[in-house]
This record gives sequence, structure tokens and C-alpha cells, in this order.
Amino acid sequence: DYEHMLDEVVADEKLLEEWIFDKQKAEVLFAMVDDKEVGFALFFHNFATFLGRAGIYLEDLYVKPEYRGKGYGKAILDKLASIAVERGCGRLEWWCLDWNKPSIDFYLSMPDKSIYTYWGKGPSKTELNPELLFEKEERPTKSFHLGISIKEIDKVVGDLWIYLIEKDRMASVAVRLSKSVHGCGYGTEALNAITRFCFEHTELQRIWTEVDVRNIASCRILEKCGYTKEGHIRQGKMINTWCDYYIYGILSSDMEY
Repeated sequence: DYEHMLDEVVADEKLLEEWIFDKQKAEVLFAMVDDKEVGFALFFHNFATFLGRAGIYLEDLYVKPEYRGKGYGKAILDKLASIAVERGCGRLEWWCLDWNKPSIDFYLSMPDKSIYTYWGKGPSKTELNPELLFEKEERPTKSFHLGISIKEIDKVVGDLWIYLIEKDRMASVAVRLSKSVHGCGYGTEALNAITRFCFEHTELQRIWTEVDVRNIASCRILEKCGYTKEGHIRQGKMINTWCDYYIYGILSSDMEY
């Protein structure tokens, strides 16, 4: 009765078996230790008309008290996130009661893996702790790796790269943002700033990037910043995954000053 709603429960074993296993209206992911169930996640598919794709909604996440603090909850969420990516889902979401501080602290302690949705890879050590980007010793390099932070709250919310620099004339760009700040304009602001910096303060004449065709939000950001959709690659390799993707590019002569 942790959520103080035991008196509202009408589900019983028979109903759960009927709706979850017979009618298959939901799925259950179990965490096992020595063939013993120590926790579970109950989830089902929803749909986002804005994204045009299904998502996954996490209804319940539970770990037995004696197994908490050992990483099983995070392991369950990691697996659920992997399932969402494998199924091409647009998002993974859930809600938490505002007074449930232990659960809120648990969720906030996790790295935001939504920024890797279309990359086919997980976070590196530095990416798990983005503040380390500002602690690295400066040294000569053929690429730029910058953190994106919100000054008002001193919080790192993403990063961007200028890399694959060829003969100081052409380079690729990559931007990643935490889902928590999507739609706030930070991606557009960061991409526009780094693009202008490259054209105004380096010898670069062309910047390009690859975008999964499902990543509609990134396509919009690129187009807002003046990038042109130059091609469509079908089932090519992008980062660590095979997918359909677009090629976007911009020339220094395309910029409006």
C-alpha cells in the first residue's frame, strides 16, 4: 500500500491473467536472480499522432525491498529502453507521484539515454557524466566537442560535435539533447551558433550530417538553421546502426549574415 490506494484496487489474479496473458493487452518484463523473481515492469504500447509512431508506456515498475539499491531497477529500465529502440518506438514514458521522493531520485539518477535513440549505441563514460566535458585538459585536436548547458540553472543538457574535418574545408556536425529540454529551442540555438562559428572563424566551407528518417525533430532543426536535404540513403550504416537516413548539408555561402 505504498501509494495509499489499496482500497481502490479491484484487480485480482484472474483479471490480470485474462488481460495480460490471454488478451495480451500488456507485457511484463521480469528481473530474475538465481531463478527467483526480484522485480518486474508492466508496460504496453500507446501511440503519438505527432510522431506518427507507437510508444511504450510503463505502468508499473517494482523491485522487492530487499533487492533495492542493487541496480535491478535500472537494469529493468535499460532493458525496456532497448525494447523501445528495437521496436522503433518514438518514446518511452511513465509518471510518478510528486510525493514519491525515492522514485523521483531514482529516475533522476539515471543518464538520459533518449539522446541515443537513433545512434545504435549507448553512452560512454564521459557521456554518462557530461559535466566532465568541462574538466578535460585542453589540447590540439582535429574536432570540436562542446557541451550544451543552461546558464540559469548551470545544467548540462546535451552536446555537439564538429568532426570528420577534411582538408580544413568540410566537416560533419552532430547534436544531442536531453529529452527533458526538447521543444525549448536549445537545439536550434546550439546548431545555429556552431554553424556560424565554423563559417566565420575557421576555413570550413561546408558542414554536413546524417539523420535517421524517423528523427523528424532533428530534420526540422536542421532546416530551421538553413541546412538542405541533399540525399536519402536506404538501409545504410549510420553511427552503429543500419537504417534509412537523410543527408543534410550547408555551405558558407548559404548563410544569411
